[in-house]
Amino acid sequence: MNRLKNLLNTASNKNLTTLVVGSAIAQVLSLIAYPIITRIYQPEQFGIFSLITTSIGIISLLASGRFEVAIVLPTNKTESRKLLQLALKTLTIFSISVTTILGIVYSWNYFFYQKIEIDISFLILGFGIFILGFLQALGYWFNKSASYKILSNARIINSASTTFFTIFFGLIFKNSWGLLLGYFTGNILQLLFYFNRDKLIIKVFQKSFRKDLSILLIAKRYINFPLVNLPQAFLNAIQFNILIYLIDFCFTKNDVGNVSLALRIMLLPVNLIGASLAQLIYKEAVDSYNNGLPLYQLTNSYIKKSFLIYLPVFICFLLSPFLFQIIFGSKWESAGNYTVLLAVWFFADFIKAPIAQLVLIMNKQKEWLYASIAGITLIITTFFISNFIAHKIEIVLLCTSVCACFVNVFWILYIKNIINK
Repeated sequence: MNRLKNLLNTASNKNLTTLVVGSAIAQVLSLIAYPIITRIYQPEQFGIFSLITTSIGIISLLASGRFEVAIVLPTNKTESRKLLQLALKTLTIFSISVTTILGIVYSWNYFFYQKIEIDISFLILGFGIFILGFLQALGYWFNKSASYKILSNARIINSASTTFFTIFFGLIFKNSWGLLLGYFTGNILQLLFYFNRDKLIIKVFQKSFRKDLSILLIAKRYINFPLVNLPQAFLNAIQFNILIYLIDFCFTKNDVGNVSLALRIMLLPVNLIGASLAQLIYKEAVDSYNNGLPLYQLTNSYIKKSFLIYLPVFICFLLSPFLFQIIFGSKWESAGNYTVLLAVWFFADFIKAPIAQLVLIMNKQKEWLYASIAGITLIITTFFISNFIAHKIEIVLLCTSVCACFVNVFWILYIKNIINK
């Protein structure tokens, strides 16, 4: 216990506490509401909701060209503002394009074939991508100025509003639209909060529609982010999320819903602490690297923090088959079983996630990309082989989880090796 206190008692402790407290309140609100939400909605409805929001989450990471990640890097705020402008410009064009393409496909199928191959709810993908992409860009913008209190409060607003409106709309619609409307309302209110806290954001967004040659120079200077970091971000995003698509392909929507709830519960500590650790180490590492300081001590410190923080969480997850039935209801028993099977995967990933950003600072994006491609390929291959041999979801999840755990351990060792050179 004293060891944990010593590890957390660093110069970054105040900022970490600010972010964690905000995240903790946000996640507790969600956790308290889950027993109500899981009794309003069915596993199949959760499955549909997860497929849509998973698609939004993955695509939104790519929609800004990853220029938003670079906002923290410049030493002057003018360049950071230009990067935000570039990210929002790219995001707007991308979101409009997605909406237009899906609208054309939907209309074509409906008017010419009287056949709807795309659920109408998928037409809101473009809107969802725009809102979430905007939030992600502003997250880096406020991180640049170390505005951790704003980031903390924003998470609370999002969680509280999403929770309330998910229940509210669920009582009205009683289908997956209730989940979707609650999700969108929470994101929109968080975005409005950001606008209120920094009036400059609206001006930057308006400038993104104007011709500005300096933006082209910024895009050229940070071209590695869309060329190299974008594929890497995609691979990172699909590491967990690909599981939703694979299960939907091989099993039932009911299984998708149960796995979705398991993932959501397991992501609570990731969103609570993991995201805060990631934001802090990125900012600290950039400052250290710009000042010519070594990164290996910072890396080892965050690995130890992550391990000690997640260990009690991992133990709790082993009790999930019993806890899920009590908290969420008997129809979610399978979700508790799936949580146990996926626990080792999440443990390893929780340790890896905060330090993975150091690859950007060390300009090792290409090497990391190749390693990620190999790792994701191995995970997907394991899923299909185990499914071909057994075609039993419990065995498939166990084999995939163990494989992913080893892949994450390899990535941790790889990052340490890069830092120590």
